[in-house]
Amino acid sequence: MDASRRPHADVKDERGGIIEPELLTTKQRTQRRAAITEQFREGGQLPSLQSVRDELAIRMSWVEEWDHHRALNKWTLRQMGGLIAASSAGNG
Repeated sequence: MDASRRPHADVKDERGGIIEPELLTTKQRTQRRAAITEQFREGGQLPSLQSVRDELAIRMSWVEEWDHHRALNKWTLRQMGGLIAASSAGNG
C-alpha cells in the first residue's frame, strides 16, 4: 500500500464511469468494502521494526471498519514474522 494514499476502491458502471459511493447497490458496496479491506493485507516485507511501526501508524489512521482492523492485524503479524525470521537467519 502506498503510504501517501488512503485505501480506496472505485466501482465503475458498464461504460467505465465511476459510480459515486452513495449510489452503489448493496452488492457493489460489499465488493467495494472487500477491495478496500484487501488493501490493508497487501504489501511486501518491510526491512526494519521502525519501518513496520511507521507504516502501522499510517494504516491505523485509515481503519474505518472491523474488517480493516482484522486485515491490518494479519499484515502486522506477517511483518513481525518476517522480521523474526530474518533476525533468526542472521543469527544462525
